[in-house]
Amino acid sequence: MGTIKLLKLMSVAATIMFMSTAQSQTVNVTGKYIYHNDSQSPLSDLTVNLVNQTNQVVSTTKTNDDGLYSFTNVPVGEYSIKATTDKPSHGYTMQDCYSLLMHVLGFLPLDNIQMLAADVDNNNIVDRNDLNLMTAAWANPTIKFAAGDWKFETPHFSVK
Repeated sequence: MGTIKLLKLMSVAATIMFMSTAQSQTVNVTGKYIYHNDSQSPLSDLTVNLVNQTNQVVSTTKTNDDGLYSFTNVPVGEYSIKATTDKPSHGYTMQDCYSLLMHVLGFLPLDNIQMLAADVDNNNIVDRNDLNLMTAAWANPTIKFAAGDWKFETPHFSVK
């Protein structure tokens, strides 16, 4: 009978140690969304999803007034952060159309987020079709973009 109690006690101790080890293998993930690389323009009330490698949403949160979000106790694995919003767009100007024209002609490189935003037909190519659609929508605001009003980068990371 003493041996059975000792084995049970050892089993409980091993379980507690395993739970402690499992809990210590988590991290907190935080980030901030800002508009067009302007630290003075945080994006509040965005829906931010933590997505695992099988594209399943693990957790969801919202950005605060400072554009900050946080996920706590994220376990070991591969993840992406995906943001969405239903807010009205900040819009674009004819200067944006001109910048896209200069890019299409090979005179102006665009950074990653600019390339995402410029792909208004959502076909993963930034070309004259995007420029034509942006110009048409600027002249006629009832025209909507297939890509929607907002585009966000999707960072990928590992928790080890």
